[in-house]
Amino acid sequence: MFRALGICVVGFVFAVGCAHKQVIDKPLREIRPAMLWKDQAKRRAFLSEFSGKLKMAYEGKDQKVSGKGRIIGRYPGAFRLELRDPLGRLHYVLTVKNELAIASYPRNRQAVRDTSGGSAYFQRVLGVSIPFNELASYFAGVIPLRWEKVPMAWEWDSEQGAYRGEMKREGEALTVWVDSGNVALQRASWERGDETLEATFSDFSECCGPEGKGFFLGYEVRVQWPSQRASVDVTWDTLDKSKALIPATAFEFQPNGEKIIELK
Repeated sequence: MFRALGICVVGFVFAVGCAHKQVIDKPLREIRPAMLWKDQAKRRAFLSEFSGKLKMAYEGKDQKVSGKGRIIGRYPGAFRLELRDPLGRLHYVLTVKNELAIASYPRNRQAVRDTSGGSAYFQRVLGVSIPFNELASYFAGVIPLRWEKVPMAWEWDSEQGAYRGEMKREGEALTVWVDSGNVALQRASWERGDETLEATFSDFSECCGPEGKGFFLGYEVRVQWPSQRASVDVTWDTLDKSKALIPATAFEFQPNGEKIIELK
């Protein structure tokens, strides 16, 4: 129920299971921060034109949305997410193009328009302010680009069985735990004031490129904000490089009689 904006959303809930790895005492190989950022650059380049199938559910203070669907994007500026109910009916569409984000509920003939890239929308429905491009980047194990040039404290964390990197900038702090076998994020914790984001990744497999030239994807992802009791769960079915250029119109809202609610 989208109480604040008067929108009732019909969806369904699916269970997301996390495959827990046995914690290792010593690294499988030495990983340095430069190797992490090289892997990150590979991920961002892949996401410059991508499409994927997924199961997704998010839950916050005013809304629950879930379903099977498809996401396409040109990271970092444009995305389109569609979710369908068990009968295959389209019940949620989110389009993002630069700073314009529109969440549409076709069966309710309502849409929410946000000119802050999704930050105001997610503040309303989840209780946290985050642009969709940052949220979507975590789905693929990508650290927001603004952290790449920030100095990092780096050491082996035997309790987590991963390398731990710690960064601070302008009132923010980000800690990441990196797998010593595949250079992928196992966990990420971002803090700003009273707001904390926790991301966890599991069910890893090589993805997204020729064998040995792609990267390891955590096929199950949970992003949560404990203080707000808000979370987003993603299970990837597929994630592929788009074979054809995605038309710009794919990231534009195509009205079909929806009532538009403007977020300020």
